[in-house]
Amino acid sequence: MIPRLYIEVPLEEGAEAPLSREQAHYLKNVLRRCEGDDVRLFNGRDGEFAGVIEMLSKKAGVVALSLQTAAQENEPQIAL
Repeated sequence: MIPRLYIEVPLEEGAEAPLSREQAHYLKNVLRRCEGDDVRLFNGRDGEFAGVIEMLSKKAGVVALSLQTAAQENEPQIAL
């Protein structure tokens, strides 16, 4: 299973995404992931991206994004 995390920062191919303290803790201590492991990130605007954990410590982490795995779907405009 590849973890999938929501993140607030803008996402794009080739970028690096910083992880919050809580996300780093979750990956490191709960899921027992380490540097070099795969992860998926999404933010609700740019779609979902595949990435690799570059750095992971108790207080922070960085994920290197590679490619977009899913485009963001827009919600239908409903008017009553």
